[in-house]
Amino acid sequence: MLPRCSAAGLEYLLLNTLGLRFAEIAKKKDSSLLFYSGGAIFLSMKLSSNTRYAVRILLELWDAKTPVSIATLSDKTGIALRTIENVHTVLKLHGVTDATVGAKGGIRLERSLDEVSLGQLVEWFDEGIEISVCCGGKANECPRQISCQTRAVWHDVTERLRATLDAISIGEIFRNYPKTDAIL
Repeated sequence: MLPRCSAAGLEYLLLNTLGLRFAEIAKKKDSSLLFYSGGAIFLSMKLSSNTRYAVRILLELWDAKTPVSIATLSDKTGIALRTIENVHTVLKLHGVTDATVGAKGGIRLERSLDEVSLGQLVEWFDEGIEISVCCGGKANECPRQISCQTRAVWHDVTERLRATLDAISIGEIFRNYPKTDAIL
Protein backbone atom coordinates (compact mmCIF):
# COMPACT_ATOMS: atom_id res chain seq x y z
CA MET A 1 0.00 0.00 0.00
CA LEU A 2 1.34 3.42 -0.94
CA PRO A 3 1.43 6.26 1.56
CA ARG A 4 -1.17 8.97 1.03
CA CYS A 5 -0.94 12.71 1.30
CA SER A 6 -3.49 15.37 2.00
CA ALA A 7 -5.13 17.30 -0.83
CA ALA A 8 -2.93 20.26 0.10
CA GLY A 9 0.11 17.97 -0.05
CA LEU A 10 -0.81 16.76 -3.54
CA GLU A 11 -1.45 20.32 -4.69
CA TYR A 12 1.94 21.37 -3.29
CA LEU A 13 3.56 18.41 -5.05
CA LEU A 14 1.87 19.30 -8.34
CA LEU A 15 3.01 22.90 -8.08
CA ASN A 16 6.58 21.85 -7.33
CA THR A 17 6.51 19.21 -10.07
CA LEU A 18 5.25 21.86 -12.49
CA GLY A 19 8.36 23.87 -11.69
CA LEU A 20 6.30 26.83 -10.54
CA ARG A 21 7.34 28.88 -7.56
CA PHE A 22 4.89 28.04 -4.78
CA ALA A 23 3.08 31.05 -3.32
CA GLU A 24 -0.01 29.80 -1.48
CA ILE A 25 -2.52 26.98 -1.54
CA ALA A 26 -6.00 28.30 -0.99
CA LYS A 27 -7.71 26.82 2.05
CA LYS A 28 -11.06 26.60 0.28
CA LYS A 29 -13.37 23.70 -0.34
CA ASP A 30 -13.24 24.42 -4.08
CA SER A 31 -9.56 23.37 -4.15
CA SER A 32 -8.46 26.43 -6.09
CA LEU A 33 -4.73 26.63 -6.51
CA LEU A 34 -2.98 29.96 -6.34
CA PHE A 35 0.48 30.05 -7.78
CA TYR A 36 3.12 32.51 -8.81
CA SER A 37 4.30 32.13 -12.36
CA GLY A 38 7.18 33.93 -13.98
CA GLY A 39 7.13 37.22 -12.12
CA ALA A 40 3.92 38.92 -11.17
CA ILE A 41 1.02 37.00 -12.69
CA PHE A 42 -1.24 35.35 -10.13
CA LEU A 43 -3.60 32.74 -11.49
CA SER A 44 -6.31 30.70 -9.91
CA MET A 45 -6.56 27.21 -11.36
CA LYS A 46 -9.43 25.01 -10.30
CA LEU A 47 -9.50 21.41 -11.42
CA SER A 48 -12.90 19.80 -11.72
CA SER A 49 -13.96 17.22 -9.17
CA ASN A 50 -13.80 14.55 -11.86
CA THR A 51 -10.15 15.34 -12.63
CA ARG A 52 -9.27 15.06 -8.96
CA TYR A 53 -11.38 11.91 -8.65
CA ALA A 54 -9.60 10.40 -11.68
CA VAL A 55 -6.24 10.92 -9.96
CA ARG A 56 -7.54 9.27 -6.77
CA ILE A 57 -9.01 6.33 -8.68
CA LEU A 58 -5.84 5.87 -10.73
CA LEU A 59 -3.79 5.89 -7.54
CA GLU A 60 -5.86 3.04 -6.10
CA LEU A 61 -5.61 1.06 -9.35
CA TRP A 62 -1.86 1.68 -9.56
CA ASP A 63 -1.47 0.60 -5.97
CA ALA A 64 -3.59 -2.56 -6.40
CA LYS A 65 -1.97 -3.94 -9.59
CA THR A 66 -5.07 -6.18 -10.04
CA PRO A 67 -8.71 -5.43 -10.92
CA VAL A 68 -10.56 -3.50 -8.20
CA SER A 69 -14.34 -3.56 -7.84
CA ILE A 70 -16.24 -0.30 -8.04
CA ALA A 71 -17.50 -0.89 -4.50
CA THR A 72 -13.93 -1.27 -3.20
CA LEU A 73 -12.83 1.84 -5.09
CA SER A 74 -15.74 3.73 -3.55
CA ASP A 75 -14.81 2.54 -0.05
CA LYS A 76 -11.13 3.43 -0.47
CA THR A 77 -11.63 6.81 -2.15
CA GLY A 78 -14.92 8.03 -0.71
CA ILE A 79 -16.18 8.64 -4.24
CA ALA A 80 -19.77 7.70 -5.12
CA LEU A 81 -20.27 4.52 -7.19
CA ARG A 82 -21.94 6.40 -10.06
CA THR A 83 -19.11 8.95 -10.19
CA ILE A 84 -16.53 6.16 -10.35
CA GLU A 85 -18.46 4.64 -13.25
CA ASN A 86 -18.53 8.02 -15.04
CA VAL A 87 -14.80 8.60 -14.53
CA HIS A 88 -14.03 5.02 -15.63
CA THR A 89 -16.08 5.58 -18.81
CA VAL A 90 -13.85 8.50 -19.80
CA LEU A 91 -10.64 6.70 -18.82
CA LYS A 92 -11.74 3.59 -20.75
CA LEU A 93 -12.56 5.69 -23.81
CA HIS A 94 -8.93 6.86 -23.80
CA GLY A 95 -7.52 3.36 -23.21
CA VAL A 96 -6.30 4.00 -19.67
CA THR A 97 -8.58 1.54 -17.85
CA ASP A 98 -10.71 -1.46 -18.69
CA ALA A 99 -13.03 -3.70 -16.72
CA THR A 100 -13.55 -7.40 -16.20
CA VAL A 101 -16.90 -8.89 -15.24
CA GLY A 102 -17.14 -11.68 -12.69
CA ALA A 103 -16.29 -12.63 -9.14
CA LYS A 104 -12.65 -11.54 -9.52
CA GLY A 105 -13.48 -8.72 -11.89
CA GLY A 106 -13.27 -5.00 -11.55
CA ILE A 107 -11.56 -1.98 -13.05
CA ARG A 108 -7.88 -2.31 -13.94
CA LEU A 109 -5.20 -0.24 -15.59
CA GLU A 110 -4.94 -0.96 -19.28
CA ARG A 111 -1.73 0.97 -19.90
CA SER A 112 1.19 2.37 -17.96
CA LEU A 113 0.51 5.59 -16.07
CA ASP A 114 3.85 6.84 -17.41
CA GLU A 115 1.97 7.15 -20.72
CA VAL A 116 -0.80 9.31 -19.21
CA SER A 117 -0.06 12.96 -18.49
CA LEU A 118 -1.67 15.33 -16.07
CA GLY A 119 -2.37 17.51 -19.10
CA GLN A 120 -4.38 14.69 -20.68
CA LEU A 121 -6.53 14.30 -17.57
CA VAL A 122 -7.16 18.05 -17.54
CA GLU A 123 -8.09 17.89 -21.23
CA TRP A 124 -10.44 14.93 -20.76
CA PHE A 125 -12.20 16.09 -17.60
CA ASP A 126 -11.84 19.89 -17.65
CA GLU A 127 -12.06 20.42 -21.40
CA GLY A 128 -8.50 21.70 -21.45
CA ILE A 129 -6.82 24.78 -20.12
CA GLU A 130 -8.01 28.25 -21.03
CA ILE A 131 -6.50 31.05 -18.97
CA SER A 132 -8.78 33.52 -20.74
CA VAL A 133 -11.81 33.31 -23.01
CA CYS A 134 -9.65 34.44 -25.93
CA CYS A 135 -7.57 31.25 -25.64
CA GLY A 136 -10.37 28.83 -26.35
CA GLY A 137 -13.34 28.07 -28.52
CA LYS A 138 -15.24 31.17 -27.41
CA ALA A 139 -12.57 33.64 -28.53
CA ASN A 140 -14.97 35.25 -30.99
CA GLU A 141 -17.29 36.24 -28.13
CA CYS A 142 -14.77 38.77 -26.81
CA PRO A 143 -15.64 42.27 -28.01
CA ARG A 144 -11.99 43.38 -27.59
CA GLN A 145 -10.36 40.55 -29.55
CA ILE A 146 -9.04 42.78 -32.33
CA SER A 147 -7.68 45.57 -30.13
CA CYS A 148 -6.64 43.56 -27.04
CA GLN A 149 -3.01 44.13 -26.17
CA THR A 150 -2.85 41.25 -23.66
CA ARG A 151 -4.31 38.50 -25.84
CA ALA A 152 -0.86 37.26 -26.89
CA VAL A 153 0.19 37.10 -23.22
CA TRP A 154 -2.75 34.85 -22.32
CA HIS A 155 -2.10 32.62 -25.33
CA ASP A 156 1.56 32.28 -24.30
CA VAL A 157 0.69 31.52 -20.64
CA THR A 158 -1.93 28.98 -21.74
CA GLU A 159 0.48 27.19 -24.07
CA ARG A 160 3.26 27.10 -21.47
CA LEU A 161 0.90 25.71 -18.84
CA ARG A 162 -0.39 23.09 -21.30
CA ALA A 163 3.16 22.04 -22.20
CA THR A 164 4.11 21.80 -18.52
CA LEU A 165 1.08 19.68 -17.60
CA ASP A 166 1.64 17.46 -20.65
CA ALA A 167 5.23 16.83 -19.51
CA ILE A 168 4.14 15.38 -16.15
CA SER A 169 3.09 11.74 -16.16
CA ILE A 170 0.67 10.40 -13.58
CA GLY A 171 3.19 7.62 -12.89
CA GLU A 172 5.83 10.25 -12.12
CA ILE A 173 3.49 11.97 -9.66
CA PHE A 174 2.75 8.70 -7.85
CA ARG A 175 6.43 7.68 -7.66
CA ASN A 176 7.32 11.07 -6.17
CA TYR A 177 4.44 11.09 -3.68
CA PRO A 178 5.21 12.59 -0.27
CA LYS A 179 5.11 10.00 2.47
CA THR A 180 2.36 10.79 4.94
CA ASP A 181 -0.55 9.02 6.57
CA ALA A 182 -3.11 11.65 5.57
CA ILE A 183 -5.77 10.45 3.15
CA LEU A 184 -6.01 12.16 -0.23
